[in-house]
Amino acid sequence: MENEHMFYSLLIIILAAFVVPFITSHVRFVRLPVVIGEIIAGLVLGVSGFNLIETGPLLDFLSAFGFTYLMFLSGLEIDFQTLALALRRKKSAGANPVVLAFGTFGLTLFLSFLISMGLTELGFIRSPWLVTLVLSTTSLGIVVPVLKEKGIINTSFGQTILLSALIADFLTMLLITVVVLMLTSGQLKDILLILFLFLAFFIFYKLANILNSLQVVKKLADATSQIRVRGSFALILIFVVFSEYLGSEAILGAFLAGAIVSLVSEKREEAFILKLEGIGYGFFIPIFFVMVGATFNIAEAAKSDTFLILLPLLITALYLVKIVPALLFRLVFSAREALSAGFLLSSRLSLIIAAAAVGLRLGEISENTNGAIILSAIVTCLVSPLLFEKFAPEKSDRQRRVIIIGASDTSILLGERLVKNGESVTVIDIGAKQRAKAKVAGLDVLHADAATVEGLRAAGISAEDTIVVTTGSDDINLRICRTVVAEFGVKGVISVVNNSLNTREFRDMGVRIVSPAFSTLIVLENLVIHPAAFSLVTEGEDNLLVEEAVLTNAAFVNQRLRDIRLPGDTLIMSISRNGENIIPHGNTVLEKGDLIMFVGSRESVYKTMTLIEQ
Repeated sequence: MENEHMFYSLLIIILAAFVVPFITSHVRFVRLPVVIGEIIAGLVLGVSGFNLIETGPLLDFLSAFGFTYLMFLSGLEIDFQTLALALRRKKSAGANPVVLAFGTFGLTLFLSFLISMGLTELGFIRSPWLVTLVLSTTSLGIVVPVLKEKGIINTSFGQTILLSALIADFLTMLLITVVVLMLTSGQLKDILLILFLFLAFFIFYKLANILNSLQVVKKLADATSQIRVRGSFALILIFVVFSEYLGSEAILGAFLAGAIVSLVSEKREEAFILKLEGIGYGFFIPIFFVMVGATFNIAEAAKSDTFLILLPLLITALYLVKIVPALLFRLVFSAREALSAGFLLSSRLSLIIAAAAVGLRLGEISENTNGAIILSAIVTCLVSPLLFEKFAPEKSDRQRRVIIIGASDTSILLGERLVKNGESVTVIDIGAKQRAKAKVAGLDVLHADAATVEGLRAAGISAEDTIVVTTGSDDINLRICRTVVAEFGVKGVISVVNNSLNTREFRDMGVRIVSPAFSTLIVLENLVIHPAAFSLVTEGEDNLLVEEAVLTNAAFVNQRLRDIRLPGDTLIMSISRNGENIIPHGNTVLEKGDLIMFVGSRESVYKTMTLIEQ
């Protein structure tokens, strides 16, 4: 009977988790995060409402693992490429996004400690240390989707906010572990044991990189094996168990496991990431959030004078400790942008609830205080996105451009072909003769020195633009690439590199390179070996088209290329599968979801795409 009750309660929770997204998606007057809906559902179905959910060992375990898995996904959210890019920037200290992020977090900690000291003096909490970190948290789970929805996540402003949230999340997680060890042990040797966790982090990162590169892992990545998913769960439990063995909090171990997976998956293997997120947000994490609401007795808490006084004080404090430090953004951005950043960083969700749960378990905060923290988090999640929407700058409606730096004859021809394909193209050069040629070709031309920051600013470059650098000097090309990556945050950079010895410096910045000598060699080689097929690519007909399509037609799945007849003169140039590029040959077997690149006459390619995507 006990098992029946446990599965009955689990059924109620899963049904609630299924229904909540339908409800939250239809709330028009406010952007309501799904996890807030899950907590509210728990309040309605738990001890504060209809009391339909009974706790027990099964639900306690699933809720605890949901909490652990949430911390794992928080680590998975870290974009190490963004961090590396920010660290390479050559801006002044005040304008550097890393300096701004650490500066705002340092001020947040200071203000949070002062407020926590006041709450301790008033008798609301036992000690200020853990509550300081509770107040200092932020929520990547709110920040990321709001920035994406606003369309400014790739702008300098959006990236600075994102970096601030990343640093706040990681440092808060680390400091919570240190404070817990201070409160429970107090011995320096126990605190220093955390260093072994970071040693394990680097060891397992290296091992994961080696394993991920093995062909056997790639073969076992899908179908019933799902070896990468299994490896991720093994990694979570290894770090959680190791954390507990060292006496630190399991949340830090889970967070570090997520960071390892994020690092190993730098190429953004979206299918793999979606599997991990699907398992978490589809099952484990909703159980945790519903149980947070289900076990909180709001009616009982409301009878307490402490709760009624503490709730407005906490809400005020949560905004104060983020908005005041965010004024540092004024060093780079406008006053409205700085204020909007403070509002968005005030959003609290998973980490504040996690920190409060730790404090409750250690007896550092009471049930009433924990309840006030949960409700305060709900308020910030509802209000902060609205305030950010009101004050944040709108995304520019300007069309994404292709900016070609250097008006060589080849660049002008490239610009003409891109314009025919519907791209907005701007050519930058200081030479009058070449600019005149580009204008005759009907291209938008700008007279500016692209080797300087001022010249690039004159072009109005944004992070969404694609930059093609084609000057005749590798040194100048390298200087331009460094500037557009570091100063403007552009990720889509392509550069001509004449000397193969210089390629590494370009690639280290994430620049895609083109070597004229090597490209000519490849064309000549293929004209000799595959004259009939490759002549299609080299004849330069206006009718030539290159397109991509995702294979969804079951008739082509598990078929070898040699057994497939494509319409007209269509050729398959490449196949992308699970983030990997495959060079096609006769024995290559197609799989559902393959991203296939075709080349051929327009009519043939369009027919092929229609056939492949049926």
